[in-house]
Amino acid sequence: MNFLYFLIFFTTLNKEKEIILKELNYLWREDYKNAILVEREIFKRLKDHPLPYVLRTIRYFEIMCDFSEPDSENKFMESIEKGIRLCDYKLKKRLNKEEKNEILFLKGTLIAYSAMFEGLKENYLTALSKGWKAYNMIKKFKNYPDSYLALGIYDYGASVLQKYIGEIFIRGNRKEKGLRELKFAAEKGIFMKPLSMDALIEVLLREKKHDEAIEWAEKFYEEYGELRRTLFTLGSAYRKSGYWEKALKVYRRLLSKINDQGSNYNKGIVRLYIAEALYVLNRNKKRAKRYLREAESLIIKSRWYRKDRVLNFIKILKKQEFFKD
Repeated sequence: MNFLYFLIFFTTLNKEKEIILKELNYLWREDYKNAILVEREIFKRLKDHPLPYVLRTIRYFEIMCDFSEPDSENKFMESIEKGIRLCDYKLKKRLNKEEKNEILFLKGTLIAYSAMFEGLKENYLTALSKGWKAYNMIKKFKNYPDSYLALGIYDYGASVLQKYIGEIFIRGNRKEKGLRELKFAAEKGIFMKPLSMDALIEVLLREKKHDEAIEWAEKFYEEYGELRRTLFTLGSAYRKSGYWEKALKVYRRLLSKINDQGSNYNKGIVRLYIAEALYVLNRNKKRAKRYLREAESLIIKSRWYRKDRVLNFIKILKKQEFFKD
């Protein structure tokens, strides 16, 4: 499996590789302004091709998960719908094998992002149904390293959900297979490497492989620098592994990065994690209580789908003797 095969397999992605990587590099480094400027250039170059809509979908997903724009969910779904319509239109035309494969892959990518969005909203049956459709399209392109991101997420995620919904879409436990696929995507990925690393770290933490998760989180930070994404991931790895002193230091650095951001959720969740770390370390009770109050107020005002879980966790913390007046 190598990049050369991918270049032969997908003609448009090969031709536009440099500018695609330019937009994604801005995106992964949270420079949305420049990512949008490059994206506009791609739309000018490829007016009737679904690739620009795939890139726009990826951008809106990142903005949505970074909580940077209030109506990004609607724009995200609109981009997916337009991209899929254009894919279907293209597939009705006479295409050579390479062109057809490229359009099918792009359509699978759009459906996979739609499935991930349903998963974020905890609409798991819809997520699995869409994910299964995307999985069966993308698995045809296993010579492309980034395809293993979608395959790994689905194999692992569907296995986790089996105990709740049964073996509707896959049979048997594919957790280890999913983990191997995510590792491959994180190691060999071309366009989606940061997202693959992030997903891999989350799965390693779920599997309580803490040392390996921390190793990957530190590598992620070293490779991409001091960003909201890398600090969130590094802090999560330390926090979930019980390294509270290290987690506290990371979240304090992160706080300075998100205080000027428009996201109530980000501002709230970082304050919550700082308060939690101070509680575990039995340190600075007054400051911890202030951060917890601020966290609750900000989370209540946020638009995140899972904020009720966070608010329940805050209620539990508030009952601890440490936080009582």
